[in-house]
Amino acid sequence: ARAQADLALEGLGWLAGDQVDGAAQTTRTVEHRDIALGNLDLGKIGGEEPGEVDAVVAFGFAVTELLKLVSERLPAASITAHFHEWMAGVALPRLRFLNLPIATVFTTHATMLGRYIASNDPNFYSNLPWIQADDAARHYMIWSKHSIERAATHSAHVFTTVSEVTAREARALGVQ
Repeated sequence: ARAQADLALEGLGWLAGDQVDGAAQTTRTVEHRDIALGNLDLGKIGGEEPGEVDAVVAFGFAVTELLKLVSERLPAASITAHFHEWMAGVALPRLRFLNLPIATVFTTHATMLGRYIASNDPNFYSNLPWIQADDAARHYMIWSKHSIERAATHSAHVFTTVSEVTAREARALGVQ
């Protein structure tokens, strides 16, 4: 409750739920509010939709602040944070940079770049060894998203994929 109050002072809110229809579950939702990035339009670098990457970065900073507060309030606790997909991954490099006592896991179900290429190349898996990842990310105008995903995988203590095929894809596209 105290961490929640501290976050509210920072303009951040979060909700936690432990019971859903009688079944124990833990859900964390962090809202980013009043986090100013100075209208950087970070996605412009990679040609993405205006504002999308900014919102993802703001969310990542909010998650980092939440985890930082939790680790300060519970210094003896073993904390593990598990992130799925590129949009959740921004916090990972920040957590590593801040050297917080938090174990991290990043999971992808398919790489961002793989999703784009596979939808345009029926021989995607056969062509994997010859794909130049950064050039392809620029071509599909997702360089920022691809870079966030790559930074998340390299910053996490553990990187997982949902299948061996996705692991191959991640290795070939330079994400892992």
